[in-house]
Amino acid sequence: MPAAPIIGRAAGLESGSDAYEVVMVRSRLLQHASSRAALRCVLLAVGLLGAGCSAGSDEPDVAASPGQPGSTTTWASPQRDAVLYSIGRWTDPYGGRSRPGGFGIVLDIGGAAETRLEVRNLDLGSFSGAEWIGDRRILVPRSAPPFRPPLVFRLESSGLVREGPSPLPPLDTQQEWSGGGELIASKPIEPCEPNQHPRWKCYRQADEIFLQSADGSNRRVITTGRLDSWTPDGRLLVGVGNAFSRFEALRISTKTRSLPLEPERVASAARLDRASLWPPRWSADRRYIASLVAGKWPKRANVFSGLVIAHADGRPIRVITSPYAILMFAWSPIGHRLAWTTSGSPDPHELFVLNDPKGMSRRVFATGARHFDWITWSPDARSLLLDDETVGRWRLLTVDGGKTRTLQRLGGRPIWCCPVNAYARFND
Repeated sequence: MPAAPIIGRAAGLESGSDAYEVVMVRSRLLQHASSRAALRCVLLAVGLLGAGCSAGSDEPDVAASPGQPGSTTTWASPQRDAVLYSIGRWTDPYGGRSRPGGFGIVLDIGGAAETRLEVRNLDLGSFSGAEWIGDRRILVPRSAPPFRPPLVFRLESSGLVREGPSPLPPLDTQQEWSGGGELIASKPIEPCEPNQHPRWKCYRQADEIFLQSADGSNRRVITTGRLDSWTPDGRLLVGVGNAFSRFEALRISTKTRSLPLEPERVASAARLDRASLWPPRWSADRRYIASLVAGKWPKRANVFSGLVIAHADGRPIRVITSPYAILMFAWSPIGHRLAWTTSGSPDPHELFVLNDPKGMSRRVFATGARHFDWITWSPDARSLLLDDETVGRWRLLTVDGGKTRTLQRLGGRPIWCCPVNAYARFND
């Protein structure tokens, strides 16, 4: 029996930018639930109704305030294995087809109990799309102009809860939440010219980086430069100098800085006169660091781009090179498996996996001129989900078994949780 979609709107939110269309596609385990009761559960799950529900009747069985824990729904989510995606997002940087339309979550993807919940609205999922912040919370940008704070949702065992807007100012368009969710580093935008009207005619990121508590309090300028992300040990990664050159890790408590990876060391390992580095990313076990590398490679080397793997103290282990562009890499969310994608001009497009930094890499998927680059690891580090967007498909690859399943493409930038793998992209 095919999955049955349930579509509806919440009373009182049927017009304006907050009119969310909520869609739930039930798994086989939910096929016998009342459609009307299940719809009520979905609306409650995103905080749009104020009472609990059950699968067996249309009457609520638990009282709860809108968006608060304590309600039960028909789609009990597991503690792991949830894929977040942005509806209408295109991950090909040259595709130009993005039409943001909300976000969705798939539970038990590809399994017998697969369940999908989507929050649809043309106002949601702009910029880089929906993303996980911390553990099982979701940050969803809203379209602009006007500029408004993104919305925060939380995935619980009982459903999806809408917490409300981010507490930061509307012009803080980049927000990086710390791993534990206690701090937010942010970067506002500013007009390109003094006294410019309207503001969004031309804007750019300001130089200052702000730091504040998760509730928006204690806001202050912490440093300047290019804001990137938080390191696993709670430092703030900031780019200094050229756009892709040096990334320093700032320890907030002492205001001291250090270089996780030194470009000079990497250049020596790659036999380059000079190396530029993209933001480094740590393996889940914190034993290794990886970063994309650019430089003037000798013509005889037949190299277009590189990927350096180093010990956690910054000592390079090896530099993986490719005659094609390395577009994305991702560490597995446990251990230290590394996957990366390459793109030829116009072909081939390939996906590689490395089980150990000193081991041999394996090509696990490839196409010709058909572009793909986005990948995300499963929480158990056994599978990769690949966004094969050109043909409207996701590919679910069992890394060790060599099996590939073709799934319907639900959206762009899919990210598997929890935990979420560390990744970096050439075009981000």
